[in-house]
Amino acid sequence: ARPAAGEPLVTPPPSDKAALRLWARARRAALDRPALAAALRARIAALPAWEAAGDILLYAATDDEFDLLPLADTPGKRFHLPRCAPGRRLALHPFTPERTP
Repeated sequence: ARPAAGEPLVTPPPSDKAALRLWARARRAALDRPALAAALRARIAALPAWEAAGDILLYAATDDEFDLLPLADTPGKRFHLPRCAPGRRLALHPFTPERTP
């Protein structure tokens, strides 16, 4: 059923903090994450900055993050992943999908 005139199209989030967390988790769980990740990758690959870049820093996604690693199949670019180095430093390591564990 369509909302009556003046009613919101989307139910507003609850104001209680615990209820808000549950509401947000339910909305995230309902997303088609693989489709959204594919759409995000397509948008990134269409950016002029992507075309101009030679070196790209990616990340290894956790369960609730968008997987961008398929972008590393793009020919003509060098990809890197961050890693924790001794002394709590950030180090960048080359990433090649077929050779990097």
